[in-house]
Amino acid sequence: MALEAKPPSIFKKAWILLFWNIGVSFFFSAEFINLLVVSYKIWPHEEFHAFEMGALITARLWVDGIAAIFWGFVADRFDRRKVFMFTSSATGVLVFINAFLPVGGGFSSYYWWLALRMCIGSVMSAGGPIGNSLSSDLLASKEKSQYFGFGSILWQVTQVGSMIFSALLFSLPGDEWRVFFLIAGGLFLANTAFLSIKFKEPRRAGTHESFARIVGDLDVKYDFGLTWATAKDTILRPTNILAASEGIFTNVLFGIIDLIWLPYIQSPPRNISPFSSSIFILIFGVPGVLLGSIVFAKMSDKFGAKRLRNRIMMIACSLLGAMGCILAAFSMPLPELTAEQGADIRNMLAYPVFFLFGATMLAMRSAFSIYGVNQPPILQEINLPEAQGRIASTGQLLEIFSYGAGPMLAGAVLKTFSNQYQAAIQVVALIALPGIAMWFLAWFWVEKDQARVKRIVEARARDLKNKANGNGKT
Repeated sequence: MALEAKPPSIFKKAWILLFWNIGVSFFFSAEFINLLVVSYKIWPHEEFHAFEMGALITARLWVDGIAAIFWGFVADRFDRRKVFMFTSSATGVLVFINAFLPVGGGFSSYYWWLALRMCIGSVMSAGGPIGNSLSSDLLASKEKSQYFGFGSILWQVTQVGSMIFSALLFSLPGDEWRVFFLIAGGLFLANTAFLSIKFKEPRRAGTHESFARIVGDLDVKYDFGLTWATAKDTILRPTNILAASEGIFTNVLFGIIDLIWLPYIQSPPRNISPFSSSIFILIFGVPGVLLGSIVFAKMSDKFGAKRLRNRIMMIACSLLGAMGCILAAFSMPLPELTAEQGADIRNMLAYPVFFLFGATMLAMRSAFSIYGVNQPPILQEINLPEAQGRIASTGQLLEIFSYGAGPMLAGAVLKTFSNQYQAAIQVVALIALPGIAMWFLAWFWVEKDQARVKRIVEARARDLKNKANGNGKT
């Protein structure tokens, strides 16, 4: 009796998308941690040009968000493998060029860096909509949270490695920093080579349960385009509208938390050094992401396969729990430390309250991970195969602009409360409430929106099957 073939693993199906994410994380992570050093290289013997260096990142992000709308349309209409090969190679070449940019010339050097960063953002932004469209057709519903969980883990691991490696290269007095961009560009060019040799374009809607069940192994092509009528019947429905609106509030919250908690523990009278802060993140923050991305991802796929409403409830409850963790962490009486004590991680961990603070941070990161592994599968289920790129690109645009607004709002709130973090965080936490309420509202509509998409895909599958059989195909 022949043994039944084992289905391919998530890694085997979507490894090319995970490899792309490694390259993006490797490049991004070095960008933030080395801003100060890059400023000193561009403007030797001058103070940190905070505005110009911030604009370097903001300009890339804004171009990224706007260009994503174009790439979302392209991903939904054309061969994604070929488009991905073009954008991956273009990104690699541009990052490679970064290794040869001038430094030391002040603004004459800076404008080269600014222009190149904007060019990088214009092509790198394609990874979001193309990746979402491909993952929708490569993976079954019961695998999607685990895929996004694996992506989150690889991002975190690469982020830590990139920060350490790039900080070492950028801290050296010579031109060793240029090696980093040569390696980063090489990762994107390697991704292009893998796409051309090892990757095959999947059939659109190929993993959609209804489509696969009806069509089976027939050689048919899903080539439907998005029209105003189908957009009105699917995209412009309650769950999509609520998810888009919720994303604004949630990403503003993410942006605020990422900015506000580090100054909180590093400022007087706590005085925890940046090095101790990074070790603290490694001990408590990364395990929280791992817990949410592995354990809760499997649980999400299990319960999400039963009813899509279950994913909605997990997101709403996780955000509610994360808000509680944020309030609890900032209410803890952290000890007053000198700069020397705050630089000694062993001294810091001698205080039991830091373990409680760390456990709360672990729980918060786990809760945010539950959001991250459930939101994309929901959006994929309630939208047509030909709309996956545009849904992802719209979300990318909203995420970039709302996340970018977070630090500005955090600064405004802190200024209003005269840098009283405990008072400010209570106002900040309220930003999460509208998003949580929207997810609870989406619970009433999500399965109706899912069923509507299912009916459309089933009707198309039957039409394609009839046409194939009518043409004598078997």
